[in-house]
Amino acid sequence: MSITAVATVTSRGQVTLPRAVREILGNSKSIEFSVDGTVITLQAVPDMSGSLAKYAKGKPEASLSEIRNQVWSKVAHDKAS
Repeated sequence: MSITAVATVTSRGQVTLPRAVREILGNSKSIEFSVDGTVITLQAVPDMSGSLAKYAKGKPEASLSEIRNQVWSKVAHDKAS
């Protein structure tokens, strides 16, 4: 899909994305800006919240360092598989 939309930059450097652009980006809370000369491209950044939750299953009273170690051990194991 290709669209062209115009937005105004405020004195504070803020831009409201036009509705058509927001609809294409979906529910993404973050966008990535790529600049090549005078061409600026926006791309939705996937929401990462909760993406590691499946690796941290276990006792809820675990300390943060225990959870971190458990998560990274499982991530390393999954990457090695």
